[in-house]
Amino acid sequence: MLKSCYKVLSSAVILSLLAGTAAYANADNAVGSAADNAASAPVQKPATPFSDVKAGHWAEKHIAKLNLQGIIQGKGAGKFGTNDNVSQEDAVILAIRLMGKDSQAKQDDAVVFPENFKVSEYAKGYIVLALQEGLLDRTEEFKRAEADKSEWGKRTASREWVTKLLIRAINQTKLAEELVDASSQFTDSGDITEGYSGYVNAAVNLKLMNGVSATKFDPKGLITRAMIAKMYSLAESYYPVNYANQSTGLITGLTENSITLYDTESNSEKSYPISKNALYYRFDSESIASASELTRYAKALVIASEDGAAYIETLDDDAKVETLRGEVIRVVPDESKLWMFVDNKPAEIAYSSTLEVKDSNGNKLQVTDLAADATIEVTRDTFRTQPLAVSIQVQGAKINKSGTGKITAVSDSSLTIESEDGSVTETWGIAESVLVTWNREIKSIADLAVGDIISYEIKAGLATKINVTSTVVGKTVTGTLQHIDSDSKTINYKLDASTNTLSANYLAANVQVIIEGINQATVSDLVRGDQVKLTINDQDAVTKIQVVNRRVETVNGASILNYDADSKTLTILDSAGKPTAVQLTGNTKIEYNGSSLALSSASNLLLKNRKVTIGFTEGVAVYVNLVNSYTGTLSDINQTTNQLTISFETGGTMKIPFDQLSVEIYEKTSSTLSDLKTGDRITALLGPNQDKVVAIQLHRIIQQEVVSVDTSNKKIKLKAQDGSVNEYSVGTNMRLLNDKGTSVGLNVFGADQVVNVQFVGRLPGSIQQVEVTFGKVTAVGSEQLTVETLSGSKQNIKLGSNFRVIRNGSSSTNVSSVSVGDYVDIRKNEEEALIVTVNSGTVRKFRSYIASSKEMFVFASSLNDNNVRYVLSDDTRVIINGSSSSMQELKNGDEITLYFINGKIALIVKS
Repeated sequence: MLKSCYKVLSSAVILSLLAGTAAYANADNAVGSAADNAASAPVQKPATPFSDVKAGHWAEKHIAKLNLQGIIQGKGAGKFGTNDNVSQEDAVILAIRLMGKDSQAKQDDAVVFPENFKVSEYAKGYIVLALQEGLLDRTEEFKRAEADKSEWGKRTASREWVTKLLIRAINQTKLAEELVDASSQFTDSGDITEGYSGYVNAAVNLKLMNGVSATKFDPKGLITRAMIAKMYSLAESYYPVNYANQSTGLITGLTENSITLYDTESNSEKSYPISKNALYYRFDSESIASASELTRYAKALVIASEDGAAYIETLDDDAKVETLRGEVIRVVPDESKLWMFVDNKPAEIAYSSTLEVKDSNGNKLQVTDLAADATIEVTRDTFRTQPLAVSIQVQGAKINKSGTGKITAVSDSSLTIESEDGSVTETWGIAESVLVTWNREIKSIADLAVGDIISYEIKAGLATKINVTSTVVGKTVTGTLQHIDSDSKTINYKLDASTNTLSANYLAANVQVIIEGINQATVSDLVRGDQVKLTINDQDAVTKIQVVNRRVETVNGASILNYDADSKTLTILDSAGKPTAVQLTGNTKIEYNGSSLALSSASNLLLKNRKVTIGFTEGVAVYVNLVNSYTGTLSDINQTTNQLTISFETGGTMKIPFDQLSVEIYEKTSSTLSDLKTGDRITALLGPNQDKVVAIQLHRIIQQEVVSVDTSNKKIKLKAQDGSVNEYSVGTNMRLLNDKGTSVGLNVFGADQVVNVQFVGRLPGSIQQVEVTFGKVTAVGSEQLTVETLSGSKQNIKLGSNFRVIRNGSSSTNVSSVSVGDYVDIRKNEEEALIVTVNSGTVRKFRSYIASSKEMFVFASSLNDNNVRYVLSDDTRVIINGSSSSMQELKNGDEITLYFINGKIALIVKS
């Protein structure tokens, strides 16, 4: 029998498996210590403070939750003991805590049980309470203790015993009684102890427990700490308890730093700060979620720690909102109300300062931007006594607003503008009567260019006024060229041919020259009398010169008939046998095997029957190429007549005969004509007589990575996608370009940069840097990512249809692979598809920094780690605890994460 209790003067010392770490926030930092020795940070950090509960463990979510609720704790030394068995007395203690009755267990009472019913001192108060609450059957348990001579409390709990205990704890005994005779899916149901089958069936029915397999329950099997954590955690949905450090309510606000819950019982709202290590979960998943995956206005559970909400879980997807669709009548901001037609009846809609308004592209608006008759979709809550609109989505384009920003796209019918801070990009239609001005001059839409900074007015979704305040492209003027001096970098021209008034401007660096028929034209190709269209920037410098009245006629594969050195007249025959005489001048460009020649040096090469490509205008030669090859688009291969046809960018086609020819293709050791297809860009190499093709080189653009650069010997090593590394000499014929397409030197390339290599056959013809956008993801949509760059601006990145996400080496086409808070590198591959790489960074321990040389030193992560010195650039950014900082604020021993872009440290983060 259970005898009466009497007071004692000593307290029980708790030494059970439950003793140890008192709370989540105070657990041993075993995980952190291990990370100090790691070379790089894991993509997903463990959700618990226990080193033996690895990230992704099947019970991780439930261990984290119960630990924060104070129901289950660790074993000490930062360990949880996932696979350790649970004693019966500890299972009872957990059940009492699960019921929220921990304070009712009187630990200071001396309890006397029957001699053969042995229980640890620290557990006696819990056992007494369990007997009183009906969790344990006194007669049954005393009888079991008498039959088994081992200590009842220390005895390991079986699966069926814990199942019965739990079903009673959550008041589901009636269900167990109803299911006593229910059929079982388990073939070992006959092994279940008499009086336990109903409880087992109830636990399986409530999905609190499964079998060890589809057909086996193993009732006598032992329960582990991980198993019981998951069982008890799942049971909370059937026995809700308002634990001291947790709240439930509808999510009405969620940012990076706070969450707001609405309590429908008290009709009150409360905000909670979010811990920097907060865990996000959904009711329908065991895996850690992102904040963006939580359903707004659905029920959620929040468990707090010392520094804010540490565990946030949506308990369902039942958002307590309704959707109203109609047309705006008017907006009254002073009353925080708007009126709209819903089903042709006027409806009053109240809203608060937290109202979100977005246009059809997802860009944020002000409620005052809504124009009358605009079609909108209003999401309004259904839980408040006086419902409030929580969001408005504009379905049409009827919006009124004004602002400033940068043009990112422009056409005759639409205008795309990026806000000043880069956070919003909006596209508007253009009104027929739009007024465009620049420097008090009236302009047209055709004068607008990408990059222009403008102020604008929008009426009913159409741009009605556009004023250009700054332009990177500049205004345009048309005139007649009089003189251009590349040395003094000046240009003189007449705006009005009927007068002698000259205008003059300086030439901008890298001025662009466009002459139809001349590839990569320069100022030396311009001649007096050219009608030119000049683009002039804000500094009054000419950035672009386009010849508008001169056409360069190009003849490909012409044969020299005669060259007269005295008169400098070159006579040629085109492919049809028609003769043409042209004058060579000092400005005529002459090229041979990719090298420029002076006319005096080229005279002895202008021999009869030599093949040339020549461009001329009004009888004057602009350029002469002494060809040994032709580059263009393959139009046809006729293997019956042994002729191939090439189309040229400058216009026209040419049929060239061949006998036996070789085909060179990058990454193919042997190739034939069957490997080529119409539309391929090729270079056809000619034989010594220039009359037949002897080899074809296929042009291919392949994305590769720079391994190293040797500027002294003009060599570059590139790594292919299969990991192979090849070294190439950089000759004068190889074009080196930055990501904007501007020619650059070899010195601007560096290790780890991603480049697009245009192979001509098996060798590079050009190498171009690839633009990489690096930043922190602030929003994830189905079709775009919002990324905050290191400059602080936000960019909306349209993903397109063929994007790929690379995370931890694995490729995915699902945008859900990216989470808010991830750092990402974004670039386009050789096929113009977007590649988003989640950059997890490299974790190191900071040692010291030398400001004068910008050298940072870190501790070696192993005996063989020699990579302990880094040189920072002027652009390297430092973030400490979420705020911009400097290297001087880092301390010896700080754990930092290094983020690299193109081989250079772009960002250093200390959390």
